[in-house]
Amino acid sequence: MTFAVLSLCVAAAVSGATYFVASWYLAAQRTDSAITRASLDARAVNAYLDAGVRPGEALAQLPVTDGSQPMLRLGDAWFTSTVSVLPDSLPAGLLLSAQQGGAQQRIDIAGDPYLVIGMPIDRALFVQVFPLRTLDRTLTFGGWGLTGMTALVGVLGAVLGWFVARRLLVPVDRLGSGALAVAEGDLDARLPDMGDPDLDPIAHAFNDMADAVQTRIAREQRFAANVSHELRSPMTAVVGVTELLEQRMERMSPQDAQVVDHLSRQVHRLSRMLIDLLEISRMSASEDLEMEPVDVGHLVRQVLVSRGMDEGIVMGEDVILHTDARHLERVVDNIVRNAETHGEGLRSVIVRRTLDQALIHFDDGGPGIDAGLAERIFEPFVRGDQADPTSGAGLGMAIVTEHAARIDARVSIGASPLGGARVSIALSLAGSP
Repeated sequence: MTFAVLSLCVAAAVSGATYFVASWYLAAQRTDSAITRASLDARAVNAYLDAGVRPGEALAQLPVTDGSQPMLRLGDAWFTSTVSVLPDSLPAGLLLSAQQGGAQQRIDIAGDPYLVIGMPIDRALFVQVFPLRTLDRTLTFGGWGLTGMTALVGVLGAVLGWFVARRLLVPVDRLGSGALAVAEGDLDARLPDMGDPDLDPIAHAFNDMADAVQTRIAREQRFAANVSHELRSPMTAVVGVTELLEQRMERMSPQDAQVVDHLSRQVHRLSRMLIDLLEISRMSASEDLEMEPVDVGHLVRQVLVSRGMDEGIVMGEDVILHTDARHLERVVDNIVRNAETHGEGLRSVIVRRTLDQALIHFDDGGPGIDAGLAERIFEPFVRGDQADPTSGAGLGMAIVTEHAARIDARVSIGASPLGGARVSIALSLAGSP
């Protein structure tokens, strides 16, 4: 747009100046030639009249050039060689000025432009009318031609600007697209060489950064998986010993039983955290999905029944979704577990369908969640302020996020109409019946 506007302004300025100079020059040339011609014809008529030639015959002796019309006024009588322009149409002021020493004026008669030149001779007033239609037509055609050239230059400027902008911005767009892909989790995104000495170093630096980020994340995932795996065997032994101690709590003293109960809660909490860490570390964006038609309501009811909950709290529509049932089940299971652990129990589940999405709303009866914590709650080891510190490690919603990302689902959390928190899942209906 900038190129087009600048080109249009420059072309308009040049065209306007060209038209002004050309019209001024042509009009001046036409006026000068008309004055010269009228002076010569006036002398010739004056000579004819001095020789005794009658006025009409004297005017007839003049050569007619460019459609000019000579006129002669003797007293109150007018003489003319043609009747293209009637003497009555001549301005009275012009005739008065011409009688006093000569005058010229541009006038319009019946819509046509004329140049009228008047000058006194010995016994009469000589007037000659020159048509300007040809000159005006030439200037009009020239003006339209310059206008067309101005518009063409504006279009060419727009094309040039588009080409230059594409040349400059396409590499930048690629850089932005690559950065956006990495930000969205595609760590394999890389930028190709663009053939630009200024942008190629930026692309190489971006690729090096992406390699470093991918390597670091992979190293951290391996570390978490290895640590969790190495701890799992001794943890199993600790859990076994703890369960054995729990079975003998009735024969222990109250003080020893209290210690064993506290140890049991901490051991089971650590066991759940290790299982969650293993689940997160084993997830891979490259794993194959098993896409199949899934009855969303039926899947939610199965999860509730497996946890010994009332399936009657599931309400809404029957929605058949084409997705990976395993990932969706893990999302639902972790949300339900989180509601039971931190939200004082699940109160209702609503399944409904829009034009392009399937929505699942989970409403709990807890204290709700602050707006400032709603986004961070999906990060690992983040829990609400009122959550029981012994109830978990804060990995449940992080697992929900990971599984949801595999099936292109969006999970959000907000206020529930029942007073607690509402966790919502939005799944695309693309490809679903």
